[in-house]
Amino acid sequence: MTGSANILGYDLATLASSSYIVYNVGDVSGLNNTIQGLMINSSGANVWEAQ
Repeated sequence: MTGSANILGYDLATLASSSYIVYNVGDVSGLNNTIQGLMINSSGANVWEAQ
């Protein structure tokens, strides 16, 4: 999550050894919005690499 982004909504789920964050990036018009996500392990490192 680097740079400037307009986060419209998000959700978070945690397990014993990781956390999952899913968020909507875009504008209120709904055009060009994307759903993105990341997984953080118990050490705080981002496990999923950017595509």
